[in-house]
Amino acid sequence: MAKLFSFTICDSINNLATPTGPVPMLIAPQIALRPQFIPGNFSFAMAIGMSGINLNIPNNLRLTIHSPDGMIIHNSGENALPIATKDDLLPAEYQGFMMCVDVRNLVIPCEGEYAFTFYLNGECVAKQMVPIFKKVG
Repeated sequence: MAKLFSFTICDSINNLATPTGPVPMLIAPQIALRPQFIPGNFSFAMAIGMSGINLNIPNNLRLTIHSPDGMIIHNSGENALPIATKDDLLPAEYQGFMMCVDVRNLVIPCEGEYAFTFYLNGECVAKQMVPIFKKVG
């Protein structure tokens, strides 16, 4: 069964050049999002990891973000995950992925806890609550 095993919000994610290829580098990881203005627009990034996914078959991932009053303020739509190559498979319970996501100019209508909900193949597999409060000073 699919599960969220890692979830980090941050200011942004940059690719760090290494001899073996680019590696994602999280810039200013956060425990809460602190926009300058509420209501207003806010950009941030997140790194997520999910496990327990059969990567031999097609899978679709969707993310929604709900405001404290329950309104959907972001819906990524269905995004296809790549199918793994035969020589790159772990046992089924350990198969999964790490993904970096940029969210740009998200409309933040009010302060409070926002629900980040992850769906795999149409089924809700995880919900993460993220506090969003105006930055003071």
